[in-house]
Amino acid sequence: MLCYNITIISSSITSLVQVGREQTLNSLIQNQLQESEEKFRTIAENALIGIFIYHEHFVYVNQAFASMSGYSIEELYRLKPLDLIDESYHDTFKQVIQKRLKGEHFPKEYNDIKVVTKNGQSKTIRIITQTIKYQEKYAGMGTVIDITDIQETKQQLKLLAQAVEQMDTLVRITDKKGTLTYVNDALIAHTGYRHIELIGKKIGLFKSGHHNKSFYKELWETILSGNTYKGIFVNRKKDRQIYYEEEIITPIMDDDHSIKHFVATSQDITERVHLEEELQKLATIDTLTGIYNRHKSNEELDIEIN
Repeated sequence: MLCYNITIISSSITSLVQVGREQTLNSLIQNQLQESEEKFRTIAENALIGIFIYHEHFVYVNQAFASMSGYSIEELYRLKPLDLIDESYHDTFKQVIQKRLKGEHFPKEYNDIKVVTKNGQSKTIRIITQTIKYQEKYAGMGTVIDITDIQETKQQLKLLAQAVEQMDTLVRITDKKGTLTYVNDALIAHTGYRHIELIGKKIGLFKSGHHNKSFYKELWETILSGNTYKGIFVNRKKDRQIYYEEEIITPIMDDDHSIKHFVATSQDITERVHLEEELQKLATIDTLTGIYNRHKSNEELDIEIN
């Protein structure tokens, strides 16, 4: 009987110890979960990117996400994700949302989509979502970056690039050391070079030998000081043909006002130069005899007398 009681007591003590251990373990797990959630909230609330979690409605949003949407955090908790997404994306994202709430996992990919803010403004955002467990249920979690300004700038640059490609002006861009990084189609057509023959090459590729060292010294001193240079160049095409171009070279600065690139735009003025030479010749040479006319002779005589 005594042995039986001892066995019961021992079993009870073991059970109590086991319960105590489980309670301690559960307490530790609970504390760790609480610490993890506090860390997540601290990171999320101080993040510059938008962060959200949703079930049927938003169940968590950080301040960055609220600021992008124009809604308050309290207002967002009463909204569904589709309430913010532009209608053109509803069919696609409705399926994604349903799959995530069912616990389906699929590769994380970013999407650029349009959302509508509280005041009706359309914004372009870059969004990445994934399936997580939140509050003991499957949920969707996403991070968001507002790229509206980037998209608008990209569109403007695209339009500018198209305009540059279609203009007759010869355009070339070099780095600070004079290495070509861009040439437009007009320059390619005019000089006879191919893009692959110019990009990465020095701008001196076009030199004809008609300018002395002091000419280029003045040019580089001007543009390296941050000023624009204007002048007439005698350059050479791929077939060695000489041509004249009136060129403007402008330094491009970065945010620290350091020179990063030079942009040169020019027009071929070969015909104009030849015409001016011909007019000058007609103004001084008698077409019949090929010698100075009376006006030029008197001019030369005055010089000699002086």
